[in-house]
Amino acid sequence: MNKADRIVLSFLAIGVWGILGSYWIESSIADADTTCSSDIYLEDKHHHSTNDIYKFKWKVRRIVEDCSVTDEEILC
Repeated sequence: MNKADRIVLSFLAIGVWGILGSYWIESSIADADTTCSSDIYLEDKHHHSTNDIYKFKWKVRRIVEDCSVTDEEILC
């Protein structure tokens, strides 16, 4: 077995162990609870119209355009 074969075999072994490790150590950070048994959840729900979103985007754009940038700070 020459040096190139050992390097390829090492990368394959690391990859296999990496895949197995990702299955063994399951991440629960992105798990979301989609079930809700409370009526409070339905009462707190709110909606925004397209006009509200457009106005918000316009206000943010104005704020950003009014800012000035120097070497060390951003002034708005």
